Amino acid sequence: MFRKYSFSEEIVDKDFSREWNWDDFIQDSNSRLIKKRTVHFTQQEDDLLCQQVAQLGKKWKKIAQQFPNKSDRMLRNRYIKLQQQSDITETILSPKLDLSSHEEKIQKKRKINEQQLLIQMKHLKSIKQKIEIISILVQQTKIELINLLTSRTL
Repeated sequence: MFRKYSFSEEIVDKDFSREWNWDDFIQDSNSRLIKKRTVHFTQQEDDLLCQQVAQLGKKWKKIAQQFPNKSDRMLRNRYIKLQQQSDITETILSPKLDLSSHEEKIQKKRKINEQQLLIQMKHLKSIKQKIEIISILVQQTKIELINLLTSRTL
């Protein structure tokens, strides 16, 4: 078996003994990607960013003029991240939903479905078809009961 490259101990010691720098490791990476990984925002910058977006809208080049050393893409990405974080905290802190109106809607739909099935049942002559419709009604009732019980235990 032949190796494509041969490694000598000198080369390995020379190249691997020093400390690694991410920029050296990725030689083909452009500067924008490297900056994107290392840019940090302060709370004041986050507040100013939100304020500028509220005033100017999402005109990132105009907003970028207010921020030294930050590009319009960096600001846009940061704003998107802030929005995602605020959405998460709003859903966590929001009060639980009132399920009573949802249950009422389900009951109305169920009554409509039952009425439609009963109308169909009147026109059916065979007992087999009537039994199938009754089994459908029973199955729907079971599913609704299970959903109701699981929603109340949560």
